[in-house]
Amino acid sequence: MGAVRQVARDRFKPSDAVLRYRCYRDEVRLRGVTIPEPYYHMVFVLAMPDSWSERRKAAQFGQPHLQKPDKDNLEKGVLDAVLLEDKAVWDGRVTKLWGRRPLLIVSPTNLPIVLPVDLERFEAAAYDPGAQIRGYQFAP
Repeated sequence: MGAVRQVARDRFKPSDAVLRYRCYRDEVRLRGVTIPEPYYHMVFVLAMPDSWSERRKAAQFGQPHLQKPDKDNLEKGVLDAVLLEDKAVWDGRVTKLWGRRPLLIVSPTNLPIVLPVDLERFEAAAYDPGAQIRGYQFAP
């Protein structure tokens, strides 16, 4: 979610879009997400809808997410939440994938993406406090 355009009224009575963005921004900051320099690779894992059948979920797990939100909006939302000014960001890569649960992976190196992506170890590291993968940040 990219930063929304705020008007003067939003200071006193914020719109729903402004409230959603502020909640998202606060959550990203609370999780301690940082952007490595000079390069980063962000992987956004978006949760599959509950309305999908188990067969469709199995087929889409680890596949590219080809719907809204756009990858540039997702990236902009994280950069706006983490950095005061993102003008210094000059190199980075963004990938969006389908997964069981929402997850943000930030890596200082380029992650090898081979479809379908095996997200099992990343999900385990993000949601299991005992499991870690060196060099990666996770924000479930």
